[in-house]
Order: sequence, then structure tokens, then C-alpha cells
Amino acid sequence: MRDREDCIHQTSTDEQVDRLAEKMAKQRCAVLTGAGISTDSGIPDYRGGGTAQRARSPMRFQEFAGHIEDRRRYWARATLGWQKIRDARPNEGHRALTSLREAGYLSGLMTQNVDGLHEKAGFKDAVELHGALHQVICLDCGLLSDRDELHQELLDVNPNWLDNNAAFAP
Repeated sequence: MRDREDCIHQTSTDEQVDRLAEKMAKQRCAVLTGAGISTDSGIPDYRGGGTAQRARSPMRFQEFAGHIEDRRRYWARATLGWQKIRDARPNEGHRALTSLREAGYLSGLMTQNVDGLHEKAGFKDAVELHGALHQVICLDCGLLSDRDELHQELLDVNPNWLDNNAAFAP
């Protein structure tokens, strides 16, 4: 009978990277990313270590589209957090995936994130499964516009919103 110690093989980060590189050299792959890749860029997630303290749930589309009060609450909070999202910079994870794509190892990237950091890192054709915060669409006419334009319009008609001390949240 083998000893339990024989079954446990701990590998160093270098060994893990080498094994991954070997696999990727044999075939291209696609990557799916989520909130974890952007937390090092200062973008909070819904499930990370501090989530229990935040205890916030994302607003569902049905709530947003169905109730003007919910839309008002959404845009008030979203306006407070937009500059932080807009000004966030890609981190090493975003840049590494772009480098892997440029080297021919990745066939594509899908992300659940809406922060645009993959594109800022140079990954031009990432599939954004949940859309992107830098664009907004009118629910009435379908007009697609730049988020910065809407942000300014919201501040023009609500000049005191940025005085609010609300915590930055997902």
C-alpha cells in the first residue's frame, strides 16, 4: 500500500507554468474569465472575500426594465461608480492573456466582465457575454451611445450626486 505522502505531489509555480505551456504548445485553447481577473485592477466582485460584508445582489434586467424606480436607483449608483470603472487599468492577468493570443496560443476569449479591461489590454475581439459598461442602449429606441456622454448628462441634471459618500460596490 502506498503512503499518503507518495500521493501528494506539490508543484512549484514554475512547474505549473511549464506544464501549461506544454499543453498549450500542442493545441490552441479558448479562455473564459470572470470577475477574479479584474479584482487586481480595483474592480470589486460579487463573490470575493469581502462579499459577505457587502451582501449586494446584482440588479436583474427584469427589475431594471420593468420599474422606473429601479432604473433611477441603478443609474444613481452607477453614476457614482462609473469613473472608477472607466479609469481602471488592465493588470498582469489581462496583459498575459493578450500576450498568449498574440503568440498564437489562444483561439479566443469570452468574459463575464463588463469592465472593458481585456480590450484595454489589447485583446480586441473578446466576447463580452454580459455586455460592456462603456456603452448604453436606450430601451425605447435602441440607440447605442457612449457611457461618458450619458454620465455627463446625469451629472448635469443631478449635480450633487458625486457628493454622496456611497461605497464603491459591484
